[in-house]
Amino acid sequence: MLYGRPGELDVVGDLVAGAREKRGGALVVRGEAGIGKTALLEHAASTADGLRVISATGVEAETELTFAGLHLLLAPFLDRVDALPAPQATALQIAFGRISGIPVDRFLIGLATLSFFDEIANEAPLLVIVDDAQWLDHASSTALLFAARRIHASPVVVIFAVRDGCAFPASGVPDLRLGSLDRTASAQLLGEHWDLAAHVRDRILDEARGNPLALRELPRTLTPAQRSGDLPPVPLHIGTEPVTGRVEEAFAARVDALPEGTRIMLTIAGADDTGDLHTVLTAAAAMGASPQDLGAAEREQLVRVTDQRIFFGHPLMRSAAYRRAPASWRIDAHRALAEAATPDRRAWHLSAAATGHDEEAATALEGVAEQARSYGDSSVVAAAYERAAQLTADPKRRLSRWAAAADSAHDAGQPERAARLAAKVSDEPADPLAKARLARVAAAIAYERNLPGTDHLQVVEAALGVRDIAPDMTASMITDSILAVRADRDIETARRLARRVSGIRSRSPFLEWVGTAMEQVVGAELDADVPSLRRHLTAIDTSGFSLCQGISVLWFHYWLGDLNAALDSAAGLASDCRERGAAGTLARVLVLHTRILVMSGRIGEAATTAAEGRSVATATDQPHYVALFSGLQAYVAAIAGDGERCRALSDDLLNEAPGEHASEAVYARNLLDASAGRYEDVIGRTEILAADPVQGLNIERLLGLPVYAEAAARCGRPELVTEACAQFGRYARATGQAWIMALDARCRALLADPAAAGDHYAQALRLHRDDDKPFERARTELLYGQWLRRRLQRNQARPLLRSALETFERLGAPQWAEQTRTELRATGETPAAASRSNGLLDRLTPQELQVAQLAAEGLTNREIAARLFLSPRTVGYHLYKAYPKLQIASRNDLVRLDLT
Repeated sequence: MLYGRPGELDVVGDLVAGAREKRGGALVVRGEAGIGKTALLEHAASTADGLRVISATGVEAETELTFAGLHLLLAPFLDRVDALPAPQATALQIAFGRISGIPVDRFLIGLATLSFFDEIANEAPLLVIVDDAQWLDHASSTALLFAARRIHASPVVVIFAVRDGCAFPASGVPDLRLGSLDRTASAQLLGEHWDLAAHVRDRILDEARGNPLALRELPRTLTPAQRSGDLPPVPLHIGTEPVTGRVEEAFAARVDALPEGTRIMLTIAGADDTGDLHTVLTAAAAMGASPQDLGAAEREQLVRVTDQRIFFGHPLMRSAAYRRAPASWRIDAHRALAEAATPDRRAWHLSAAATGHDEEAATALEGVAEQARSYGDSSVVAAAYERAAQLTADPKRRLSRWAAAADSAHDAGQPERAARLAAKVSDEPADPLAKARLARVAAAIAYERNLPGTDHLQVVEAALGVRDIAPDMTASMITDSILAVRADRDIETARRLARRVSGIRSRSPFLEWVGTAMEQVVGAELDADVPSLRRHLTAIDTSGFSLCQGISVLWFHYWLGDLNAALDSAAGLASDCRERGAAGTLARVLVLHTRILVMSGRIGEAATTAAEGRSVATATDQPHYVALFSGLQAYVAAIAGDGERCRALSDDLLNEAPGEHASEAVYARNLLDASAGRYEDVIGRTEILAADPVQGLNIERLLGLPVYAEAAARCGRPELVTEACAQFGRYARATGQAWIMALDARCRALLADPAAAGDHYAQALRLHRDDDKPFERARTELLYGQWLRRRLQRNQARPLLRSALETFERLGAPQWAEQTRTELRATGETPAAASRSNGLLDRLTPQELQVAQLAAEGLTNREIAARLFLSPRTVGYHLYKAYPKLQIASRNDLVRLDLT
């Protein structure tokens, strides 16, 4: 019986009922220890008729054991793992140590968990219960929360219980906070369990403060005579002391009254993180305890033994049993458990037993760290190396372990922890690899926090120090440093760094290639540098490249403006990321892919790719990339004339500190304003471009400068962009890319005197036809047509304007199309009404459109789910919603539709 929880019971009841109706849901129940979280979960399980219930409980000692919690939850169903898509099945097998393999992406494990829940729910709706979720290991909580956020279309409910004061970030999952019971409910609960004198009952009610566990346990500290009122109770301590502290003291008093052998047994059980009876009894035998010693603890209801496992009645009982033991018992317990445990648990037990420097424990933890690295769990890698460093006596080895901990903490997305760890060794001598790791962490944290003062020359020197033992790290650090300096517009420093690494010799051909390529990226002699870089790109053999190396090559194609090669590279890398389950890297690839699609004029594909990318970036907790995708989606919305969506996506970005994603938001708003003729707004937003000194390869200008040049020309202020356009022209000519030179010719036409402008426009059109990018070609046709019409050359203007109108309508750019119709009407021609599609696609949400497009390509629901990080049922749900909107009845009908 749950007293005083009608609202909470309704919330849980609605979730369970929803699962029966094929609706998924998730919930985090929060509250102080003993407040009734476990009771609410047990109620949910007891009322889940017709549902399969699986459950697990987090254990504090297991927080550094990668995937321990997830394995406990899914272990009974691992015979079904082959029913998952192959990459997901392999990832789970590696994560659970059933097979060996390359490191797995932690978000692929999340997708595998989602698919596993869906698979189990094929037989019956599923209720997943995780108690004490704050003690889950980071990898397990990440996977379970990933799944919990995506089960709305599946008959699956996931409920977590989390203790107050413990970190368990679960954004996107609703919270239910349990407060104290009121006086009436407290009295009902107390009366159910205890027969107390009235004045004793009132004092217990005051002491318990509405905490159900305290209401049940505090009377146990009284003698029968005290409970009946024949003797006064022990002094009460009502005040600021937490109720949980009083309850734990009550448990401790019960432990103190037990025989020594039982207390030893409870110390071992409290130190153990598995609950495995055999492990506990094996360790207990080494300390002189026996199975018979469990009997007294069971009679006191401190523990229960079921299915060869030992369970404490409440986490506070475990805490009391362990903390009440003398330090010598706790040390001996961990040593005994180390002998009985698996290798990963052995390392942590050795660590807990250490009283000073202990190389055996440190070496064991180092092994745990590298094993966790193979699971992709950088959080555990950092924790293991941090503790190993604390146990290390040798200064050089200790510093190396601190550096590894800092590096991994940064990889885990824990910048504060990384900075704290790096500070421990920042002024100490270290080996080259440690120096490189520390330099990498410091530079990355400075970049992420927008902190000035990074000495990138030192970073590059540290990178060069490990070029023979860690060439990939060296290449990454060199590239990041030079690009960071270049982004800060410190061209001279960028060139100094590039000269330092030029001609580098290494056993890695890729590193040697990067050294040469980076010099050309920031070079001043574009006529020489760009052709040289292109030759290097042509010569390099990318077979066997890692994903990170492939992304570097993709960047160079992008910087050269070679969009055809860049598209092929981006599509291949995205496919590789999906196949390997590298979700974190996929977000980075899709940013580039979306930019390239936008520049190529493939607007529909750009919208779909950006939607996928933002979904992946959100799922993998990469806010920087979420912001970049928001900027790109705003740009696509500007082309589509959706001012409301463009502004909604860009407003927050424009209010932030200037950055890469803010720049794209600026470009999006400029394009939107230009389509409505609001040129003064464009100038007011982007005058900074006029003084931009960046030279060298300058692909970043391609989204922003042509619109800015148009605004400056329209407002009679060409001087704002004269220098910027001259620099852009040098870059355009050096690349030799027809589409870039066409944009340059259009900019020159806008700034030229009337006698020369026509020739520049004509040149731009010839170049567009050589390398067609439809949106930009139509923009040039519109501008040229306007120029001709204003010079009364209407016959020459009409064909250009008709072509532009057709393109804008085909691409779905209504505001640009309306501008073009206005110009056509001014030439004396009445254009036909808009011939854009019947608007069916506009009825779909972005997710529905994306799913429909992939289904039309022939992908199955399972394949679409794996690609979009959804469950197969969610894919089916989106198709179910899309069919009536598209006025079709089945998947086969999708193939006949134009979904671009």
